[in-house]
Amino acid sequence: MILLSLATSLISLLAALAAIAAYDQYSLRTVLEQEFGVLANVIANRSSAAVVFEDAALAQSNLSSLQYRDSVVLGCIYRNINAETVEKTSAPVLLANFSANNHRPCPEVQTPKEQQIKIGGRSLEILQPIDLDGSHVGVLYLKASLEENYTRLQHKLLMLILVMFMAAAIAVIIGTVLSRHISRPLLRLGKTAALVAEHDNYAIRADKFSNDEVGQVVDSFNHMLSVIQREDANLRESEEKFRLISESSKVGIFQLDSQGNCLYANEEMAIVTGLSAEQLLSPGLLSVVHPDDKRRIADQFQLLFQNGAQHINLDCSLLLTDSTVKWITGHVAPLHDAKHQQRGFLGTVSDITELKQAYDQLEQMAFYDTLTGLANRRLFRNRLEHMLSNIPRSGASVALIMIDLDHFKHVNDSMGHDSGDALLTVVSERLKHCVRFTDTVARLGGDEFAVILPNVPDTLTVSTIAEKILHALSKAVLLDDQEIAISASLGISMAPEDCNGAEHLIKNADLALYKAKGEGRNNFKFFTTEMNRMLVEHLSLVQHLRQAIEQEEFYLQYQPQVDLITGQLVGFEALARWQHRERGFVSPVDFIPVAEETDLILPLGRWILRSACQQMRTLCDAKLVNNRAVMTVNLSIKQFEDLQLVKFIGDTLLDLGLHPSQLELELTETVLMENLEETIDSLNNIKALGVGLSIDDFGTGYSSLGYLKRLPVNVVKVDRSFVMDIPHDRDDMEITAAVIAMAHKLRYKVVAEGIETQEQFQFLRESGCDYGQGYYFSPPLHPAELVEYCRHYQNELETDLARRNLKPRA
Repeated sequence: MILLSLATSLISLLAALAAIAAYDQYSLRTVLEQEFGVLANVIANRSSAAVVFEDAALAQSNLSSLQYRDSVVLGCIYRNINAETVEKTSAPVLLANFSANNHRPCPEVQTPKEQQIKIGGRSLEILQPIDLDGSHVGVLYLKASLEENYTRLQHKLLMLILVMFMAAAIAVIIGTVLSRHISRPLLRLGKTAALVAEHDNYAIRADKFSNDEVGQVVDSFNHMLSVIQREDANLRESEEKFRLISESSKVGIFQLDSQGNCLYANEEMAIVTGLSAEQLLSPGLLSVVHPDDKRRIADQFQLLFQNGAQHINLDCSLLLTDSTVKWITGHVAPLHDAKHQQRGFLGTVSDITELKQAYDQLEQMAFYDTLTGLANRRLFRNRLEHMLSNIPRSGASVALIMIDLDHFKHVNDSMGHDSGDALLTVVSERLKHCVRFTDTVARLGGDEFAVILPNVPDTLTVSTIAEKILHALSKAVLLDDQEIAISASLGISMAPEDCNGAEHLIKNADLALYKAKGEGRNNFKFFTTEMNRMLVEHLSLVQHLRQAIEQEEFYLQYQPQVDLITGQLVGFEALARWQHRERGFVSPVDFIPVAEETDLILPLGRWILRSACQQMRTLCDAKLVNNRAVMTVNLSIKQFEDLQLVKFIGDTLLDLGLHPSQLELELTETVLMENLEETIDSLNNIKALGVGLSIDDFGTGYSSLGYLKRLPVNVVKVDRSFVMDIPHDRDDMEITAAVIAMAHKLRYKVVAEGIETQEQFQFLRESGCDYGQGYYFSPPLHPAELVEYCRHYQNELETDLARRNLKPRA
């Protein structure tokens, strides 16, 4: 670097010297021209008279002054022969001359119009016209030698060259010293760089000898090494992390070149694919892709290699050498270097076999019933909507059959849930054998099934399948070595004949199912518009029922209960009545089921219970009944779902000051058997208050004596269906007597309903029935009528008994 600077400086000096020489030469010429021009002009002016008068001596005298000029070697004065025709005459005539050092004689000249100066070689020549009064009368010729001037110029140049070389020498010496001072650290810096490159050790540092510019360079170099060392450490750490991740990762990692050949694969890749490291390099991953997926995966790689796809996803199965099937998911994308040039492809593969199995299980759980393996409600709904959407294209109908097993709850309660589950499994298998491959059998929950029949030509085909289902389900099932007879009720709706939407189709089939149940079960019904009308009527009744509760349109009537032995008034049954302003009188048979279905029975039941207790309080305060009289209130099984029922009963009794024994809650036998275990728990909680419990419609249900013994009841009621035909039906009389005897064996009191005649009263009294109620004693009474009835009952009863010649039993 320093030598280059010296060479550059030397060349610059040479150029400057050349410029100086040229300039000196130019300046010398200019000075000589001016100097000799002035000299010639002076001599010419002084010699004009000598020329005119042809005075050679004077002219010679004028030239003699040239002897003091060493450089002038020749001077000549010429006169024109005819001044007026100077331009047309021959050469002027020599008048006088001056020659130094015996120089050659004067040359022939012509009279110029003006001064002419000519420099050639190492001499200078001047032709100066001699004028007098504006006319050229002669010519002055001067010649000067420039040898001395050029000699001085050469000497000067030599001196400059000498000075230049001396300066160059000094510069070389100084440069050498500086070079040694500067280049030595730089050379060491270069050796340090070579050492770093040789050993790939970025911890090496260059030594710093000074704080000048070279020292700054060393600092910068060391800082650069520090940055490279840090980046190298980060890179090595990153590579080590990648190696550890690659080795310990549960994800297979592989690298391909631009042609798709495998360059690298980690251990997990071998585990996932079952291939060795050599097999992964060739023939590669594609060799174990399942035949069903191989073409698709090959096409995807083709898109990546030749069509420049940004990435591809690998979702396929592998068929390993041991015939094991694995499911994998992966991702392959181009690999670029720092200059964004593609260097191949990088891919990952994960074994998702367990995830796939879990997904399949989850799908099975999400769309299939875990007990029967049939489609569940979600899959049923999806398939129904799909089949309905195909109706415009296929032009055929879709039939929906809703199936509900008859009295399935009795099997669960009597034989246990395991037997119930076994029965459901048998039913599902029978249903699958009754339909076509394209049909869908679903279990919607509990004992509720559904069948979707697509592409049915007419209702006759559906009827045939429905009859086939009823026949298949009617066969006895062997459960725990017991033959169980089952049956089912079916509701059928057709699309598009009945409707086009899934929701409406299900609702219509449900209506038809309820119709089938209402008509004796073990049959099927098609949906009709009349059912829809009944649905509208049902919804209207629900709305009116809700309004009636809010507007307190209900009232209670009370039917007295009499001790058949003593004739004493022992209690009353509270009966709910509804007088609607538009419908008129609505029977409890109509509105109680609707209230239970819509849960309106909860607020209605609370109102009935409190109103009945208030009436009992009124009778007690008027001393019309004694403290042993009981108010009986019917309780719906739905009310047992009210978690605050027991607390409400206790609070009501406490608030009205009634003894718990003055209240009796009545439930039907059939309702009690529907959910026996939970019902017993609730009954025990009520019994703990001291409230009496009774079973209504006793003898009409399906309960066994074992279950009846577990119920914490006090009283049973003989259903009016057994009483109404006494004494004409001997069977009813025997059944009634047997029911009374059985109830007494269970230590229950017995109440007979529907007593309307003397014969019925006499028979029940003689059969040992404890209490009775019916029109024979009194119809249901309004509160005011009840008060009046209680005032006069005892006297009237004694008179009536005397008239009938009956005496109370002891």
